[in-house]
Amino acid sequence: GLKKADELGCDYIATGHYAQIKEINGIKRVAKAVDDTKDQSYFLYALPQEAIDRILFPLGGMCKEDVKKTALDLLPFLGTLQTYKESQEICFVEDSYIDILRLYEKVDNEGVVRDSSGKAVGTHKGYMHYTIGKRKGFSVFGSHEPHYVKAINPKTNEIVVGTKEELAVNSIKALNKSLPEAFNGGVYDIKVRYRSVPLKAQIDMQGDYIHAKLLESAYGVAQGQALVLYQGDCVLGGGVITQAE
Repeated sequence: GLKKADELGCDYIATGHYAQIKEINGIKRVAKAVDDTKDQSYFLYALPQEAIDRILFPLGGMCKEDVKKTALDLLPFLGTLQTYKESQEICFVEDSYIDILRLYEKVDNEGVVRDSSGKAVGTHKGYMHYTIGKRKGFSVFGSHEPHYVKAINPKTNEIVVGTKEELAVNSIKALNKSLPEAFNGGVYDIKVRYRSVPLKAQIDMQGDYIHAKLLESAYGVAQGQALVLYQGDCVLGGGVITQAE
């Protein structure tokens, strides 16, 4: 994006993300949008500083309903916006990501459900149907207590489930992507999923990794998700989760 902007002689790049730019000690940071229900700052944690310095978020100070009204006022032929139902799935998927996967892979392939000890306790309909923390869509024989997905093994088409207490995570390790080398650590708000509630954690840096010791347990933490640090409503940076326990 920056390269293209330079080719066109543009000083700034504008995007439709729900986020804002604010300054901390003279440094521009990505910050949460005014509309907290649509805030996308979590996804922008890895933007390089040269991009943050030149980016504009025109929607960051608006609520979604105001954006729709403005769009209809400016472009009245977009009448479908009045009845448009937003998707909470991937933006180019009409129903579910499973519908897309079915075009390329066999996703409906019954497999074994195991508990934390490795014992077979039920069945599921194919590992691609599940994400860490999911509660439904599999069976646990003889148990009426809610169980959640703890781990997924694609090679064996098995999932591991446990109770909510077994799903609790108190320590997270993430490969650093955007925190500066001079970052000293301390207690910060963190998010481990887009929709997760911010949690307090003691942050320490160890080489290329961020270590977060949570002051309260998190649930549904998965490898590959982003660990994002906030100072107030501003993003400080983050990394890719490699370990959670």
